[in-house]
Amino acid sequence: MEPCSLGRIEEWSGGCRKRGDAGIMLSRVHTDSRTVQPGDCFWALSGASFDGHDFVEEAFRRGARAAVVARPIDGLSVPADAGLVVVADTLAALQQFAHRYRRALPAKIVAVSGSSGKTTTKELILNVLRSRFPVIGNAGNRNNQIGLPLAILDFPPEIAFGILEMGTNHPGEIACLAAIAAPDIGVLTNIGLAHIGFFGSDEAIAEEKTALLAALPPDGWAVLPDGDPWIRRRVGRCRARVLWVGSGPEASWRARQIKMREAGIHFLLQGDGEELPVQLRTASRAVVTDALLAAGVGSLAGLPAREIAQALEGAVYPGHRMEIRTLPDGWVIDDSYNANPDSALAALQALMEFPKGERKGAVLGSMGELGAQSTELHERLGRSAGELPIAFLIAVGPEAESLARGAAAGGLPEERICRCATADEAVRELHALRRAGDVILVKGSRFLGLERVVEALM
Repeated sequence: MEPCSLGRIEEWSGGCRKRGDAGIMLSRVHTDSRTVQPGDCFWALSGASFDGHDFVEEAFRRGARAAVVARPIDGLSVPADAGLVVVADTLAALQQFAHRYRRALPAKIVAVSGSSGKTTTKELILNVLRSRFPVIGNAGNRNNQIGLPLAILDFPPEIAFGILEMGTNHPGEIACLAAIAAPDIGVLTNIGLAHIGFFGSDEAIAEEKTALLAALPPDGWAVLPDGDPWIRRRVGRCRARVLWVGSGPEASWRARQIKMREAGIHFLLQGDGEELPVQLRTASRAVVTDALLAAGVGSLAGLPAREIAQALEGAVYPGHRMEIRTLPDGWVIDDSYNANPDSALAALQALMEFPKGERKGAVLGSMGELGAQSTELHERLGRSAGELPIAFLIAVGPEAESLARGAAAGGLPEERICRCATADEAVRELHALRRAGDVILVKGSRFLGLERVVEALM
């Protein structure tokens, strides 16, 4: 963040300064008292299991020059010259302050959302744009109503582009995040069944995701995959100009001759009047669409096709996302970071397409946040796995029985199906089942910690 005065924090947060000179200069905003450094402003957020007001004294002991609070802190031991701004709601004030800070930035803001592939798409866009521009994105899990405003406040004024991933698992969150970020360009990766337990229907998920399109200004851009039926149905919500990517006649960027190789996905990138070969270091065909979306954003920024292709080839992906890992005696397709019904089916397809290996096996973990449809969706995934020519299936987690039942219904013999409660159990079963030359897919929701299975194999 560019250094900011206490008076500006008072104005932009809609608060009231109770202590301290308006000219006090503050280096950063922090919501965790443990990370406060001298010259910072401590923002006292409250949640279901914590209250930042309990840590105001600690923040000042660590060198904070000011704090934003929602209630008086009389009686606390704070420096005599400390600044204090009181607001009605510290989270709402943080979001308002971040929005005003964003409006003061000259940078273009690119927002990325979708049911899956958000982080990979964000990283691809960053790699494409940084070949020419100063650019920064939100890191880790800073894609929610607390993390995203803090990420915006970390944007320095000299950047040309800020790339913001936006996550959601409850209705209304994307609209809120888009209102804070005021994006110039919106990117939707897809609309699937992720978090359907919180939304109730695919209609509701589509409504939530396309709230990003509704938030774009008329002079902005939406970069969209032309093969997603829900995006097609809801694109009318968008007032901005639309750049399509994919395979249809409207697509500005296309991929031809997509092939799986041991090193990853290879394809020919078509756009800007050129056709160029691109090798992606991932086992996921879905990432081809993510790459086309990044190419679309790059073209809007004025980058030529050859520069875009080079940047896509050089991209490094977040760990545990369709990562091809070579063992001394086989391969692992590591997609252990997370899972939903659509991404799990895509991962199974990638396993079948992988050009190496004598046998194919799968470790499939339970998928979270599917609500009342969980059992049905797990059985459906298991059936899809059982219909494939896989050597074995290890089902893990609370829905292991549903996965196994579906796999048996799909035709996989019972003796080749294992049910495990935990990742550690899966490791033991896998050591007993696998052979030299096998290719193993590891896929499941984050709460299971299936990366431990991958680590055990490595």
